[in-house]
This record gives sequence, C-alpha cells and structure tokens, in this order.
Amino acid sequence: MSNKKVGIITFHRSNNCGSILQAYALQTVLSEKLGVENEIIDFSNEGQQRLYATLIKPHRFKDILQNGLYGLFYFTIERHRRDYVSYIEKVLKLSSKRYSTSEELKGIEAEYSALICGSDQVWNTECHDADDAYFLNFASGTKKIAYATSLGAQNILNLDAEKIQHYKKLLSDFKYISVRENNAQKWISQLTDNEVCITADPTLLLTKSEWEKMAANRVYPGKYIFYYSFSYEDAITRVVIDVSKKTGLPVIVMDAKHWVRRKLFLRGIKLVKDASPDIFLSLIQNAELVMTTSLHGTIFSTRFEKKFWYINGKNRSTGDDRTSSLLGQLGLKNRYVTGAELAKRDIFEAIDYRHCKEKIQPLIDYSMKYLEKAVK
Repeated sequence: MSNKKVGIITFHRSNNCGSILQAYALQTVLSEKLGVENEIIDFSNEGQQRLYATLIKPHRFKDILQNGLYGLFYFTIERHRRDYVSYIEKVLKLSSKRYSTSEELKGIEAEYSALICGSDQVWNTECHDADDAYFLNFASGTKKIAYATSLGAQNILNLDAEKIQHYKKLLSDFKYISVRENNAQKWISQLTDNEVCITADPTLLLTKSEWEKMAANRVYPGKYIFYYSFSYEDAITRVVIDVSKKTGLPVIVMDAKHWVRRKLFLRGIKLVKDASPDIFLSLIQNAELVMTTSLHGTIFSTRFEKKFWYINGKNRSTGDDRTSSLLGQLGLKNRYVTGAELAKRDIFEAIDYRHCKEKIQPLIDYSMKYLEKAVK
C-alpha cells in the first residue's frame, strides 16, 4: 500500500451521537488497530446543514412556525448544536478543507490511497442529507470501499428505472462492498449481481472499556430512565412515561429540538443541560434503564451491558430492519417490543450478556478481517 492516507466519507457532521461515534470508531479502528493513517473528508451538504441548524431559512409556512417554536428555546437548542460541533472538531481527525458539494470533491481522490464510505445510513436515498458523494461519485481510478453501509428503510430497487441504473453504475466501481443489515444485503446483491457481505457497525469494533474512556463524568445525580429516540413519537413517549410512573424513575432526554417540538417539557421529561456524544455515553452508562427507538441507542446499551428495551412504534416501516438485524446478531430479539408487549414483561428483566458476546464475536472478527483486507 502507498504511504498516502485513507479517506473516509460518512455522516460525521450529523449532530447525532450515533453518526459521530460510528465515524470516530471507524477512524480509531483504522488508525489504532490496523495502523492505517486516515482522515475523514469534511463533507456536509446543504441539506445536512439545514437539517441541524437551530433556525432555518423558511421555504414553507411550516418552517416559519418551527422557527417560532425553536426561537422560544433558542439558547438551549443553540448550546446543544455548538456542543456537537465542538466535539466533532475536537475528537475527529478531519481534512483541512471543508466541502459541501460533489463538484468540490472532484479530484481529491489523488490525495488518498483508498476511499471508504460508511457506515451509517449513507446510502439512504430518501433522507434529507442524501447525496451521491456517499456513493463516491466524485472519484475515479481509485480503490473504493463500502464498509457496513446502510440504506435505512429505503429499498433502492423501488426507485424508478433510471435511478436504479444510475446507482448500479456507481456501485459497479467499488472494489469492496459490505452492508450493515439483512435487507441491504439482499437489495444491493440484487442490484449489483454480486455477493455482498454483512459487517458490523464500527461502534461494535471497540470494546466496553474503550467506550468507557470516552464517556463524560456522571451527568445526572440520581437514578433515571434514559429515553433516546430519533422521532420521540407520541405513542412511544406514552409508553416511556407509563414505565416512569410504574418505577418512580424520572425520564431524561438529550435532544433539545425534539424536547421542544414534541413538547416533552410539558410532560415532566427532563432535558440535560449539555449535549455531545461523551454525554450520551455517560447517560447510557449510568442509567437504570434505557428505552430507545435508535440503532445506536441499542448498540451502546449492549456495549455498556445495560437493561434496555427497543420500543417498536406502529409507524415503523417493515423495510427498516436496522435494529432487528442487530438484535438478531446479538441473540436479543426479545428486547424488541411494542408498548403492549412491554406492559406484560418484567421491566427490569436481566440480560445474559455473556451469551450476547459469544453471539456477536464472530461478526466482529469477520469485520476486522474484511476491513484489513480492504484497506491493505
């Protein structure tokens, strides 16, 4: 391999703990476990910047209403946004230049020995920050690697014929493709007519003790339930509040925007003062119970060997097998429940984490070998 570094492109500026920590994990595994110099290409498109801005330029009436609501809590939301930005710039090794379009990225492959896209939902063609840059469309004549990429719940084969051909052409340029979930494996295999393997989310490649070192000091003094979601939909919030009443434990969240938008402050749910991935890790590490609808909420609950429940809402797409795939790999499908199912269960039911480790270790070992082979 040449002495050039490897370039990574992923959702590292998502101001979302899972996205930032999977980027950190991939970077750390490459540099510290495989001895491969690398940097994250500091790419964030306009859609992503808009998605995580405190206030946005209005495109429709709904945006004006949203700005009005967020404006009432401006300093809280803005402080959380700055916490994320500060953490990203402190912890991740980024390219010296920032980019916001595929056009700006053209030619940068000359600086790298290989390019890696992934992990996270970088191939979700319907998300607000979707971009062909995550399919490495800007690069030619270089080694392209996809590591544990995810389509989210979007079946790429359901796009129109022209788009299907477009993505098939982009993917034909990859030397190595691995995905994170069963559905993604099935869909990408069909699209490319190639065998596609499943690898572990990068966060699983670091050990419990490695993540413990990354966690902030205890954030909340007493016992609590940590509620971590990507939408905080009302039906699931009601389940969490019900568990809070049964157990007498307060509920803590760390997403200021959803705390405001979903009016969780009117429902007795507490918001942490500061927000960044080290605080997220601390909140999971010290919780009595974690209740989540998030893949990374689930991963870190298992990494810290916590009692947790993944609550499946009625709006959850059947194509979205991100967490069910993971829980299958861990032998923990019984933690994937609806609110009605949870009502019949012992909320503090123990988890046999020894069995879990035995189940997931072969996937971790395989993923490390795959990554080493791909980059070296």
